[in-house]
Amino acid sequence: MNRIKEHTTKQLSLQPNIHGVTIVTCCMNRNDNLNKALQSWLKVEDVHEIIIVDWSSQISVKKTIPRHEKIKIVEVANQKEWILSRAFNLGVCFVSTDKMLKLDADIILAENFLKKHKLVKNMFYHGAWKTAKSFDQIHLHGQMYCFTDDFWKVNGYNEQITSYGWDDDDLYKRLTEIGTRELYFNSSKMFHLHTSNKKRVESQSMFDNKIIDHDLLMESRNKNKEKCEMHPWTKNKERINYSVNFISKKYFSCKRIT
Repeated sequence: MNRIKEHTTKQLSLQPNIHGVTIVTCCMNRNDNLNKALQSWLKVEDVHEIIIVDWSSQISVKKTIPRHEKIKIVEVANQKEWILSRAFNLGVCFVSTDKMLKLDADIILAENFLKKHKLVKNMFYHGAWKTAKSFDQIHLHGQMYCFTDDFWKVNGYNEQITSYGWDDDDLYKRLTEIGTRELYFNSSKMFHLHTSNKKRVESQSMFDNKIIDHDLLMESRNKNKEKCEMHPWTKNKERINYSVNFISKKYFSCKRIT
């Protein structure tokens, strides 16, 4: 029988961490790409667990991916808009390890990815558009590897950003401001599955009935940058909180409280 756990996601984010690495991803109707990416993630050495947030996909993620002891699925129902910042903050609440690797659902990893990116205190890795060797590699920019405690020290992603762009740059900026050194990923150990611009923003109503091109995406990104400068995301900002419905050890559903 389903039961409501006595904790919320806000309380979950305070759980003590064990030594290891958790991959965190989110999916809203990108099931096919997620399936391809998962095949590579499960082969990566030293991954302790994989957290997948199903942000109201039309076809449930749990129906389209294989069961595996490392995979945990967190479902959030009735979400009409794709909001990266809120989805990933929710996912990180379920991380039980001291290190986390944030990946989009369309990223392929080499088996030795973690061995080639040693993470030590007071540093973090992320993708960088400036090191991209192809157009698709530009989208590695949003991938990040850091200590879970550092992520929460800066209060995670800025949940005031609800549209495309700048969520990653804003987070990286705040991590460096607390004295954490940034390093770039070795892009030869990551591969981005091609996704069209239209597909990238199809679940955000602000782009409805518009021609989705690079200029429009950059306009959205720049507006979010201005928003962050005017209303910085600080430790005192309240993240959205969810109740947790415990269905099994590997399957949870969440409902927004605040």
